[in-house]
Amino acid sequence: METSFHENQRLSYDSVLCTVRYVGSVEGTEGAWLGVEWDDPRRGKHSGTHKGKRYFKCKDPSPTAGSFVRPSRRADSPLSFLQGLNKKYASDGNLENDDASKTSQIQWGGKVVEEVGFDKIRRIQARLQELKVVLLDGLCIRGVGVSSRIPKSQNEKELDDIGETCRSIRDLDLSRNLIQDWREIVEICGRLPVLRSLRLSGNRFMGFGEDDMREVPCPTHALAKIEELELDNTLLTWSELQALLSHFTSLQNLSFSFNYLERLNACPLSQALASISLEYNNITRISALQPLTQLMSLKSLHLRGNQISLVNETPSSEAPMKFPEGLAVLDLSYNFIADWEFIDALNQVFPGLLGLRVSNNPLFENSKVSVEESYMLTLARVPGLKTLNFSTITQAERTDAELHYLAIISRQLSASSPSLYSSVLLSHPRYVALCALHGTPTITRTIQGAGSKEDNFMERFIAISCHFDKDVKEKVFEVPRAWTVYQFKALLGRTYTIRPRDMRCIWETDEKDPVRDADGRCGESDSEEDEENGDNDRTKDWTNREVELVDGTREMGFWVEGKQARVRIEKK
Repeated sequence: METSFHENQRLSYDSVLCTVRYVGSVEGTEGAWLGVEWDDPRRGKHSGTHKGKRYFKCKDPSPTAGSFVRPSRRADSPLSFLQGLNKKYASDGNLENDDASKTSQIQWGGKVVEEVGFDKIRRIQARLQELKVVLLDGLCIRGVGVSSRIPKSQNEKELDDIGETCRSIRDLDLSRNLIQDWREIVEICGRLPVLRSLRLSGNRFMGFGEDDMREVPCPTHALAKIEELELDNTLLTWSELQALLSHFTSLQNLSFSFNYLERLNACPLSQALASISLEYNNITRISALQPLTQLMSLKSLHLRGNQISLVNETPSSEAPMKFPEGLAVLDLSYNFIADWEFIDALNQVFPGLLGLRVSNNPLFENSKVSVEESYMLTLARVPGLKTLNFSTITQAERTDAELHYLAIISRQLSASSPSLYSSVLLSHPRYVALCALHGTPTITRTIQGAGSKEDNFMERFIAISCHFDKDVKEKVFEVPRAWTVYQFKALLGRTYTIRPRDMRCIWETDEKDPVRDADGRCGESDSEEDEENGDNDRTKDWTNREVELVDGTREMGFWVEGKQARVRIEKK
């Protein structure tokens, strides 16, 4: 069947990109069809099948990435690189604010006429030559020319014009276009002498076998100078990426997100790489990133939106993998992390970690503890952190968090027999270090009384009546004696919308303390003469004792005596 379409051809319909995967007939229908895979998988209806018969296979695993369209359907016209550049930066709409275009006018017979000819062309060209950042995303650019079948002489002329017009470009964005031959990229980059940043996300490249890459003309200056490369949503495999990266010898920042990547095969990578983004892939464990541990210059690793829940697939007796100490920033937000063991393991795997983002994981979303307490436990378990979830950690916050964590550990030890201490501490590898910093907490085992179960249960709680402001009704909280002051303050913080570290809790006891006079003496008689003269009226010289509940590892039962108490809340 005669047709101008072929498999792997890139097309655009109403600015929606797709790749031709099949050309031919479809059983049960008349005429020819194009089986296409849409770049946006939500746009399709199936995965290449019709009535149970498969006609093509999509690279995208989505069940709705494919469709059939008629060859007669009008596709968007492709553009060459320079056509796209002129459309974006040299159209009348972009020139109407140009001061030169407003003042350079010709009067002919008393009428103002727009200037045309070489002067205007030179002005446009001069403007294009000054561009340093060029964004040509989503313009249906096919490559150097509008067709791969243009004569070699015409192709060379296009390249010469690119070199003359675009000599100042440092940052080029060609994302979401119709480019599929990597040679087109190499030829364009070869004519941009100061290019440093290249974004190619959303394109679908073909031919990345070793033989294919040998045929790609790659001048040493074309790709070796690129420092930043973005290849998100290109559906390349890690092996295909490896074939490309061998030409980017100066690459410092790489983004390879939205590519369904599951693991990294061992391969040589540029030792200049300082930042890698592998967001929204299908990575399930940290050990799948083993090849990256060889990058001594790596400073940041972005793994947001994967499926990571483990450090290793199975427990291993071998030495754990370890990233270089220069890796300081790690983003693990929006993953499947569900236990504190994973957080503890970060200390070994990322020994130089200073900045961590770990929000929106099951460990924090479904946890029984508050968001603030989860924050405190995380920074207490990872000692080197300077920032957590974009918040700078102060020394006071770290001290509070570590004391709170130490109190939790001591409470678990108090509830266990001494023979089980070692097994309890396996879940808290920082216990020894915390004790060295803040002192070893006193471990007091709880002895069950002989009363009823209900009595024993109620003995574990204190009814605390809290008053904050005269306009706020006094509230009573049943607080476990085993709670630390931190946990009590977290409860009050949620109730009164005050940050725990910004409040003071004062226990108003029923005991009396003598009031000191101006000379510092307590309100007691100090002579027999005072007593004889009746000057020892103690009712005027005594006041209720108040005790501030100080943050630390001690439990509420240490501070508050009895089953009931009244606490005043003050802002610091």
